[in-house]
Amino acid sequence: RKDYRCLCSYEAIETVDEKFSVITQGKAFALNRSTEGMLLFMALAPHVKQLIEVHTSRSGWGRTVNIFETRWARPVPVESLGNLYLVRCRRIFGPCHYLSF
Repeated sequence: RKDYRCLCSYEAIETVDEKFSVITQGKAFALNRSTEGMLLFMALAPHVKQLIEVHTSRSGWGRTVNIFETRWARPVPVESLGNLYLVRCRRIFGPCHYLSF
């Protein structure tokens, strides 16, 4: 694992039943990464095996997207914010690079 400090955006999809899914969007802080995964610090407490789409910045207008599967989430109490979560993710798909306008 390598230290990797960057703000990223995410979308988490949770299926409620066969006909209904909920998409949660937000910001997370990436703490480290490897070829297999990433450690995120975020307000969402995803369940194990939940898929998270993470978007990170590249130089210029570039962005990168990866799909991760949650391995675990640990609460971290933050006095002014309540609980935030350390979330270990395993890469399922990516990276895919694209331009953002």
